[in-house]
Amino acid sequence: MQVKNYDAKLHLESCTRIWREVSWLPDWAPGVSAMERYFSDNPCLVALIDGEPEGMSVAVPGTLRHLGKAIPFLAVTSVTVGNAGRKRGIGTLVTGEATARGASEGCLVAGLGIFEQGYYNRLGYGNGPYNRIVTFCPSDLPRDLPYPDRVCRLGPENIDEVFGNICNRMPCHGQALLGRSFYDAELQWESKFAGLGCRNTDGLLTHHLWYTPSGERGPHRISWLCYRNGPELLELLGLIRSLGDQVDLMTMEEPPHIQFQDLMRTPMRSMRMLSGEGKRVGTRAFSYTQARILDLPGVLRGTSFPWGRVAFNLSVRDPISGLVSGTYGWKGCAGDYTVVLGPECSAEPGHTRGLERMDAGIGAFTRLWLGVRPPSVLALTDEIEAQGTLLQSLDGILRLPEPRFNCDF
Repeated sequence: MQVKNYDAKLHLESCTRIWREVSWLPDWAPGVSAMERYFSDNPCLVALIDGEPEGMSVAVPGTLRHLGKAIPFLAVTSVTVGNAGRKRGIGTLVTGEATARGASEGCLVAGLGIFEQGYYNRLGYGNGPYNRIVTFCPSDLPRDLPYPDRVCRLGPENIDEVFGNICNRMPCHGQALLGRSFYDAELQWESKFAGLGCRNTDGLLTHHLWYTPSGERGPHRISWLCYRNGPELLELLGLIRSLGDQVDLMTMEEPPHIQFQDLMRTPMRSMRMLSGEGKRVGTRAFSYTQARILDLPGVLRGTSFPWGRVAFNLSVRDPISGLVSGTYGWKGCAGDYTVVLGPECSAEPGHTRGLERMDAGIGAFTRLWLGVRPPSVLALTDEIEAQGTLLQSLDGILRLPEPRFNCDF
């Protein structure tokens, strides 16, 4: 089995077949066009068996926001294996090589979406934060929500304006921002996708939403809300409420800056009334994403925790080391470090006499660094063991806001 860079002239036909086999490719032309651009515009690897592609991965570089700092980030946005290539380790292979390639190109953290918990743990990925998906009646939003003055329709031709909005959206801890080509593909993917935006008096697009209609009454699926501040968020919610004259149900990821139930007028009543299959009002939480650190010293150099300081010895286990070829000169983060977490952070090779020790898998330490759960809680559920009072000290220092990727990769 070989892993090669994607070449449209050699691999497009086979890769298109693979995507059709797994039902990822719509039957209409816009989906095909978007797929071709998606493969060509982003780092894409193919796994060849007897010279024929049977699996592929696409990875998109971007940034991850850790408190106020932007960390170079890699999102493995798709891993696909054809029906004739199953149970040969192709998915693990192309994901591992995509991860190694991103690390060699300067990405410090990687993330991906999962189809089942545990599969990518073998490559050092650990569960990310919960995604909270809300299903609601638009008419249940408050009547006094502001409605924007100038509403416009948006389509794929508005990608420059849409991406400009995304780059300037209201920040949150853990927020991922990917390259323009990723969002371009999202806008192109299905012809039934649609956008609604708000313009100022100069005609500038300031905030918008992107959604997929589903029938006359819904549920419509909102892919994202994009806003720079609280008043713009409320205007987008007012715009959503206006659709409630016809649409009974909407579903979307809860915006990272609010608790959505606070805005609902009668959430309990709606939950009792709408309880049929596929039409259940309420909120469900699940972690659909995983992340891992690619360069521990590099990540910590770009990190700051203003709530105290602690130094400790860290021994890191990284299962990816035996699963990547070494082609890109990177084989994971396993090793011994002296770590300092505080206003200035660092990770230096080797241990220092007299310091308390932590043993951790790289996925577990990534969850600790990102703030998915407090260190003492992760020690109950994940690959973390620590001496003495180290966990209690870290609980006091790693007082991070809830991370939200705010990006469906």
